[in-house]
Parts: sequence; structure tokens; C-alpha cells
Amino acid sequence: MSLKILLPAVIAWLASAEILTAQPAIEITPFYGLRANGAFRTGEETDNVILEVEDSGSYGIFFDYGLTEFLKIEVLWTHQRSKVLQGEAPTIGPPAENVPASSAGDPLFDAGIDYIHAGVLYGGGNESFSAYAAGGAGVGLFNPDVPDASSVTKFSFSLGAGFRSKFSRRLGFRFDARVFGTRAGGGEQDFACGVFGCTSFERASTFWQAHFVGGLIISL
Repeated sequence: MSLKILLPAVIAWLASAEILTAQPAIEITPFYGLRANGAFRTGEETDNVILEVEDSGSYGIFFDYGLTEFLKIEVLWTHQRSKVLQGEAPTIGPPAENVPASSAGDPLFDAGIDYIHAGVLYGGGNESFSAYAAGGAGVGLFNPDVPDASSVTKFSFSLGAGFRSKFSRRLGFRFDARVFGTRAGGGEQDFACGVFGCTSFERASTFWQAHFVGGLIISL
């Protein structure tokens, strides 16, 4: 191979390698922020119960792998620890022994709510700042801190948007605003039986939550 052909090829390869080096393919972003309250209806339409989740802090991590300059594959995990409150409707069944009847706004029990999603992130900009839209699907896990209560795992999805600002090649800041939707129905499944009667996911509504988080981008 002649030098006239080899030299341009080497220059082109070095240029492409520099581009890949300047924009690492893998990013890990631990984050913290606010998970906004959500509510869902359970039981029969004529005798249902409304459960509301109180606003509280949430934390988690984004893992992103860049396919192109604009498209990334993303996996996220986020956790919230909060209180579940009584809504406007009466609870199903009598209260447990030695437990007073509840009214709207009363705390019923603590619960942990996790989302584990996989999806895509698409956006554009320059090396220092870019905006994006994101979407994904996975599972929502509801874990009430109640004796003899059942944990529940349901299909969920998420849609959102945000921006990324890089301080350097390796570090940056990310803000993400996203809504999570979880369909709580699909067969009878007890959520917190034994506290204030039995709360079932039979004929339940979709459970919506939103999060607003910021995190430190670590590029590998």
C-alpha cells in the first residue's frame, strides 16, 4: 500500500478515535431529588379505597450507553421511601383490632416504591450542553412496611425530558423530569391486608408519580 493511501487512512482513524475519546460511550449518573405524590383507587366502584403516597425524596442511578451522538440506551433504578395516606374514600372492611378508624389525610403505613426501567434517551446539542427526551418501561415494586402485607410488582412505563451539562470530559450535571405510570389492576392482589382491612388491586386505577432529580454525570 502506498504512502499516499496509507497516510490519509491513518489520519482519518486518529480523528475518529479522538471523537470517541472526547465523548465517552458509557455514563453513570447517581441522582437525588423529589418524587411527587401519587394516588390510586382500589376495590369496587361503589365501595373503593383511595390510597395516596406522600411527597418525599428519592434517589437512584442512571446507566447510559451511547449508540450514536444523539441516541443512548438507558437503564435506571430509583427508590422512594414514603408514607401512604388515607384518601377521601372509606377503607374496605373493618379496621384491625385496636386500630382506630382513619379519615382522609391520616397516615396508614410506610412503603418503599422502586422503579427499574430500560429505555432510550434521544437529544442533541454541543459538548457542553444538550437537551433530551427519554422513555422506558419495566417494573414498579411496591413494598408496604406492614406485618403480613404482600409486596406487589407491576408493569410500568416512564416518559420524560431533561438536560445535561458537562464540566469536563469526565464530569457533568444532569437534570431529569419524568412521569411514571403503573397499571395497578389485572387480577386481585392484596396490597396491605391486615392494617385497615384488606386493600386489593382488583379493578385498580393507574398509579401516577413524577420525579424531579439532579445528578452527577461520571463518564467512563
